[in-house]
Amino acid sequence: MKLFHIHTLYDGPQNVHPQWLTGVLGKVICPECYSPMQGTEALDIPVEGRLEDVPLNVAIPIALGLIRLDLLSALGEDEFREYFFVGNVVDSDGKVIEDFFTFAGKSQLIIRGGPNSSHRKCGSCGRQLYHPIGKRYVLKSSLDGRPFYESQLNQIIASEDAASRVMGEAWDFLKITPLSVLDKAQDDRDD
Repeated sequence: MKLFHIHTLYDGPQNVHPQWLTGVLGKVICPECYSPMQGTEALDIPVEGRLEDVPLNVAIPIALGLIRLDLLSALGEDEFREYFFVGNVVDSDGKVIEDFFTFAGKSQLIIRGGPNSSHRKCGSCGRQLYHPIGKRYVLKSSLDGRPFYESQLNQIIASEDAASRVMGEAWDFLKITPLSVLDKAQDDRDD
């Protein structure tokens, strides 16, 4: 099985509105790692300032992906929604921004690295926090055959068939990278 990491090259993550964040910390957003808490489904978030017009981005300081409608459509919106919770993005006036959505995986797949990779569990919500260093890969034993996964980096991992839907197109600030699938971990994490 071939997998591809679909990720942003844009280096300006989108800020969420601070008042909104204050209201959701400890309720739907973990107060320690700022990830959506277990049981949280689609999140509608208000952004602060101008929304950056890139196909894929990350909302900060929370750990949530943002996807533009044209990329979502090209990937296959109905199938994508089977594997991700998809919410709305709103401006500071509370108006829905039609061409952008939030996304969070119903299941997360960890992109791993070598022995210098950092990893730990969040002390509050238990989420696995992992930063891969070195050659990136996923473990074969972590796969269940789905076409889409969310990486712990709040980006998309896609099967070859799903990734082929957007390959060969000119997407500004988007990179599609093959991921190795290994039988044995190269890091020091126990699993």
